[in-house]
Amino acid sequence: MALPASGAISFANLRSEYDKTGSISLSSFYRGGSNVRSNFGYNNNADVPTSGAIDLGDFYNNYYEGTTLQKLTDFRSVKNSGAIWVSLESSPGGQLMTSDDSGANNPNSRYQGSDTCPNNTTRTSQHTSSQWTTIIGVAAMPGGSSVTDPITMTHTHTNVFNASVHNNNCAADQINLPHNLVGNVAYTFNRQGSNKWAGGMCVVMPGKWSYNRVGTKSTSQTLASGEILLYARERGGDGYSQTRYTSSASNTTCTHRYGWWYNTGSVGITTNGNASSQNFSLTGEAPQGAWVFTESA
Repeated sequence: MALPASGAISFANLRSEYDKTGSISLSSFYRGGSNVRSNFGYNNNADVPTSGAIDLGDFYNNYYEGTTLQKLTDFRSVKNSGAIWVSLESSPGGQLMTSDDSGANNPNSRYQGSDTCPNNTTRTSQHTSSQWTTIIGVAAMPGGSSVTDPITMTHTHTNVFNASVHNNNCAADQINLPHNLVGNVAYTFNRQGSNKWAGGMCVVMPGKWSYNRVGTKSTSQTLASGEILLYARERGGDGYSQTRYTSSASNTTCTHRYGWWYNTGSVGITTNGNASSQNFSLTGEAPQGAWVFTESA
């Protein structure tokens, strides 16, 4: 929902949009306060003042919670500037993903029973369309399904999804904060045995996303409007491991990290920000784990 783009705006409109009851005053709606946050919703580009004169006409087009497609638009704008980090052996503290398709020689995490994949970006200046943020961790690793809680988050959980499919693992942790107010985040992936390969991806998503179903793990994927696909593969043997789902349609994304050398793998995320379903084609090997997320109410 959003406030009107023109015409009359009432206090009842403000109460409904910002989920308020009883009497309210315009002075509590200055941009940068607890109701209308800076860089949140449409407020980053709107006329809501931070102080001084304020009237109902300043709130045209404002919203408290954006649509699913607006959130995916925001994600596309920030994904290569801080939304996605990966773990890898040469940089145990994590590495920022700055491109959509990134390969590395032996991009493994450290050879130990567990490792942490952080996301250390400062996001205070980034735009967001949601009061919620979902941290998604996906890891490709042998032995992960043999341990309890193969992926664990380091946050106060609002709602948690954790799954193991073919030794590959995915987790989500929802936080009731706008994307640009979330500080450093991380998750830990744990696996059986100490000398095992593993690689992980930590994604910061604006919105309240929940696991919907297992992906098809085949040569193509069909995503409905506003759906997110996470996938992972680990493999033995020499060579490179590449698993990615792409589409020629606009408003879609595919960010993928893969490696080559002995015992490697890949992790990736694909989104459909269109108003209709889209087909995504596979490049490389089919994933062993694939999970579809949709935004929850």
